[in-house]
Amino acid sequence: QAPGIRQSPGAFTALKTRGPNLALLMPLVGRDDQLNLILEVINANYESRRGVDKGRLRFIAIPGHVRVGKTRLGMEVRTVMRKFIEKNSKRQNFATPVYIGIDLSSGQKFNDAVDPRVPADSGLAGRLADTALSEFNWIRATHDDVAELDLVEIFTRIVEGALVGHADDAVVPIIIHFDEYGMYDAAMKKSRCGVDHPFRALFLASRRVMRDSSAVGDRLRRLHESGRYFVVPVA
Repeated sequence: QAPGIRQSPGAFTALKTRGPNLALLMPLVGRDDQLNLILEVINANYESRRGVDKGRLRFIAIPGHVRVGKTRLGMEVRTVMRKFIEKNSKRQNFATPVYIGIDLSSGQKFNDAVDPRVPADSGLAGRLADTALSEFNWIRATHDDVAELDLVEIFTRIVEGALVGHADDAVVPIIIHFDEYGMYDAAMKKSRCGVDHPFRALFLASRRVMRDSSAVGDRLRRLHESGRYFVVPVA
């Protein structure tokens, strides 16, 4: 078990995974086109993982009304990732993939004591610390708690922790699933935070640490430039 990283049973490292185990869910039916597109995104982000052009990072957006299956399809990215790893395991050594489920309707929902008063980087750092690290609780967090967090440091710890115990050439796939972002957007706008597109700001903060090696510290830059991780964001 990686120091400081939450662990859960199954094929994925970490992290307080919300909802039922995928093995207990009914299989998806009639979603082959969408699953193939998800596989394309996974492959593209893996192939371009050393790139410095953050604009090349692809993400999975799942639009739709309430109860059309957005969360379920987002969770299925884990299954597609497993298939990608199985297909490519002969040419690449993979670390156990990481799934970070950021539930913006529950465990990492809008925090009225924090969100309107901190930049998006800090809000994302607090949510990542809650879902991936063992010593932070987003719901109970205060402004001072979150203000002390550094997004780059939190993300670096996640990547380093996921690579513990793996060979030097191992690559760790990281899925970051932003679930129910519409509820976060609505709550932020209701708070009159002055941000026109709150979730867009939150997502752009994640994009900086996922891809832009010029904006991160030396430890994460070395991991990025050596291709030790790649990220598949889902919203």
